[in-house]
Order: sequence, then C-alpha cells, then structure tokens
Amino acid sequence: MDSVSKWAEQNIWFSERYSPSKPGKVSLDSMPYLRDVLDSATAPGVHELTLCFAVQCGKSTALQLMLAHRLTNRATPCMVVLPSLKLARSISADRWMELVQSNACLSRLCPDNDDEMKLDEQRFRSGTVWWVGAGSESNLSSRSVGMSIADEIDKFPDWNTKEAAPLQLIGARMESFPHWLYVQASTPTVDSGINIWTEFLRGDQRYYMITCNQCHHQFNLEWEGVRWAPDAYDSENNLWDFDKIRATAHYECPGCRRQIPFSERNEMMRHGKWKPTAQGELGRRSYHLNALYSPHKTWGELAVMFIQDKESIRGLHHFVNSYLAKPWTPNAATIKPTLVEDIIKASPEYLLGEIPLPPDGLFMSIDVQQSELWYVIRAHGMHANRPWSALVDYGQIIGWDLALEKFAHKYPLRGQPEDVYQCRGGLVDSGYAARRTGGVYEFVIKSNGKFWASKGRAGVPMRKVAQRQIIEHLGRKLILAQYDDNVFKERLYINKIKERAGADWWLPRNVGRDYISQLTNERLTERRMKFGQRELVWERVGANHLGDCEKLILVLLEHLPEQQANSGQDGTAAEEAPTAPRR
Repeated sequence: MDSVSKWAEQNIWFSERYSPSKPGKVSLDSMPYLRDVLDSATAPGVHELTLCFAVQCGKSTALQLMLAHRLTNRATPCMVVLPSLKLARSISADRWMELVQSNACLSRLCPDNDDEMKLDEQRFRSGTVWWVGAGSESNLSSRSVGMSIADEIDKFPDWNTKEAAPLQLIGARMESFPHWLYVQASTPTVDSGINIWTEFLRGDQRYYMITCNQCHHQFNLEWEGVRWAPDAYDSENNLWDFDKIRATAHYECPGCRRQIPFSERNEMMRHGKWKPTAQGELGRRSYHLNALYSPHKTWGELAVMFIQDKESIRGLHHFVNSYLAKPWTPNAATIKPTLVEDIIKASPEYLLGEIPLPPDGLFMSIDVQQSELWYVIRAHGMHANRPWSALVDYGQIIGWDLALEKFAHKYPLRGQPEDVYQCRGGLVDSGYAARRTGGVYEFVIKSNGKFWASKGRAGVPMRKVAQRQIIEHLGRKLILAQYDDNVFKERLYINKIKERAGADWWLPRNVGRDYISQLTNERLTERRMKFGQRELVWERVGANHLGDCEKLILVLLEHLPEQQANSGQDGTAAEEAPTAPRR
C-alpha cells in the first residue's frame, strides 16, 4: 500500500472552491512537514495521533486526506467530531463533500441513493462516516468505528461536568478494529484539564527540525529566534515602522548566530525531519507545529502581528495560542496593594471626578448586589499613539434611578472646568437580579440602549472571549454581552495591574483605600486535578465588587465599535457609533 502522502499526491485534486489559493493536483511541497504526519496514519503500531498545530498550517486538510485515504484503502466506519453539530454539518457540506465530488476515487464510493448521503451520516460503499458534535454523549459513546477524528478539541464543551470527557468517550469503542486510528487535533488554549496540550505531552512530542545551510546546526523554529532591525522602533515618539519590520525580519541561527533570511526557509523545510523528543505512550505520536512554518505567513508578517497583539487590550493570549501553538499559562499571582499604588504614581496627575486628557468617550459599569449597586466610570482615548483608560469615578449607590443620574453626570477635563463630558454607554452585571421585577433586564430595556446586560462564563470554552446576543425579556429585546470570566480577570489583575502591559491604565492621586482593597481581593492560585494536571483558579479573599466593575469596563471596550452610544429601539444599542465624545 502506498503511503498516505504519496497516495494523496497521486490521486487527489483540489477544486478551486475547495482550495481557492492553490487548486489542482495535491502537492505537499509547500508543506513538507505534512508528509510524515499523513504517513503516520498507516504506520505499523501507531493508533493515536495528536496534532497541536498553529492556524494556517494545513491541519484541517491533513485530517480530510487521512479520512479520504481510509475510505478508499481500508473499508472502515469512521467518525468526525467537532465542537458542535452545526459546525460538523457545515464542514461536511462545504469542504468534505466538495472533496468527495471532485475526486473519482471517492465519488465512486458514493451510494446510488442520494438519501444515504446526509450531512451528518454518509453511507459510502466502504464504510459509513458520521459527523457529530462533541456535546452529544449518546453519539460519542454509541458509535463503533475504526477511525475517529476529533478536531478543535480545545473548543469541546463540558470538560469538567461529566465523569467521562468527550475525548475518552470517542476512543472508548475502537480497539475491536485491527487498524484502528484515533486522531486528535487543535490549536491550544490553556495547559490545564484535558485538551490538546496535555494530549500532546502524552505522545512522543515531535518537532520539525531544520538545518542551517552554513553551520549545519539542527533546530526547531521558535519565536525566540525571530529578530528585526533595532531601528524599526522610534523610542522618542513610541512608534513602530512596520514596513521595516516586514522587510528586515530574519531568524538567528542558534548555532552560528548568523541572520537567516526568510528566503531560505522553504529550502530548509524541504530537507527537514520530525524528531521525537520524549518516550511517549506506546502507539501514540504527537506533533507540534507553529506558524513560523506556515506557507501563508512570512516571519515579517508574524512579527508585526506580535507587536500589534502585544500592545492591544487582547494582549498576547491570541498570538501565543493561534500562531505559536502553545498554551497560555498565566503565573499564579497575588495582587498586592503596592502594585495598585505604583499605578497611581505612574499615572498623570489628576483627581477623582476629573478627566486627565480629552477622551474619546466615558463608560460606566455596574456590579449588582442584593441591596446596593457598585459602579465604576472610566474615560478612554489615545495619547502619543497609545491607548489609555483613566478611572474617573467609582462608588456605591442604592437604586436604578441613582445609576441613571451617575450616567448623566458631567465630568470636567482637568484644568478646563468648562470642558465637560458624560457617559455614552455601559454594562450591567446580570446576576441573580436579572429576571425579577425591577431587575437588570428591565433596567437595560428602560435605558433605551444606554446599557447592555452582561454575563460572565467560567469553565466553559467560548469561541470568542466576548460575544453579544439578542435576548427577550417580557416581550422586549435587549443585548446581552457574554464573556470569558477567567480571560478578563487575567487581563485586569495580571495584564493591567501586575504587568502594566498593553494600553495605559490610569488611577487618580486620591483614589481611596476601599478601591485599593477591593482590587487586591482576587488571587490566582494553583491546584492539582485528579489526574495530576496543574490548574490555575481565581480565588476571592474579600469583597471585589469594584474589581468586577473594572473587569466589565474591559469587556465593554472589547465591543467598543458597537457600544459607543445609544439610539436603538427596544433596548438595543445603535450599530453605528458617533465619532465625537458626548459632552
């Protein structure tokens, strides 16, 4: 039997719809690292593959080529599992069936009856292929298959709510087949629980090694080796020359320290080899590949993305996961009062009730408690080409009427008392009081778009760290912003307070001890899970209402293009924001 890679290059064509950038006969020359990955699917004694890949590195294509080879060479029922049934059906229709219909080796296996070729169940002559969502426990545990592909496993739901995680359910009924194969693939998220990174560590941890053309030193491309011209950064004006970064980005050889230009990368990749770096479990291979190998990204483009992500409110989390293919692992942290005091000292000199610089806008957040409301008001803008955010007011109030009064209050610019600004949007925590009479939802509806409701989610993976949806309450529509609670706690307590990274985050000189106390009552602690994995969890050690308000401001800034101000109907905010701040 031909190897999977050789078979694919000899038998498979990509239509223009399937591969708009490179249609035609399959060639792996631009992604030579995929050859060994594909060939592992039929390697003797190999039953489990783990692909921890960056985006745009050919992961999804490799999975479909493995499936196509299995159907045409080893008659076996197969199952493809994705985070949701909706996504599974979408990929089945848009990608997989396009591949089937464009290639005779697959199309001739289709049954005569079209009714047997559904989006989620396809009865090929060589075996049935099921496309299922990870949330269906019955579908995962009842299928007896010889090949299972679990893609984007870090987005699978309910990791910690069931006795058996989805990955365990998928692999439970395969070993009765002599050539069974279980493939897991994803870009990583975190290094705790059961996910692609912990599964990668269970295998032999293979990295794609290339060789320097001069000193012949063998190494794996890592982000730490990427360099660009030092004068691409203007420290006086705090500006980056992105064109110069793209033009001068190179890799420093860890052997001879020479500057390897990007133009040499493809040649080195053609002669590269995968190297296992650990013993691994018997029959399990695991592969790691970052975007430095991607045929769709240059080193200069990645360098610019790195700088832009590093300076943004989103921070490096997305870049580390999606392009370096590594888990985001914040260190355990305790927020001390001195950290907050250092921010006060480093901020421009201004007092509560004042705005230090002309803002783009003011925003309000409200944390709802049983008998009172806590609020924070922040201004934000740009200064010297850097974003900034300044605390303007905070406190405790009773009742929704006072919340609207605070929202309408006008705050002066420091040194210019006649130049005043007021809030243009806000978020309200929709906790226990959301649905009761006079609760959050009714307040949001009556605010006529001034406020959105918000809801944090912890422990459940989200496709985006913050997303909005339209919901109904008492027959009226309103916007609910859902967000990943752990991500935004990390941004506030670690990025903003501990590391002071990204946008400038300012505090007034006379901020009270109550504020400082509430922003030091969350800490990130480490605990061990049942199977020995390390898990970092946020732990509250005192009242943290103002910390929750500051967290909601970061969520609101995530939606800034949508939630600048407020002229919608039925409690929904206007889609188009005004360009000038409200005065």
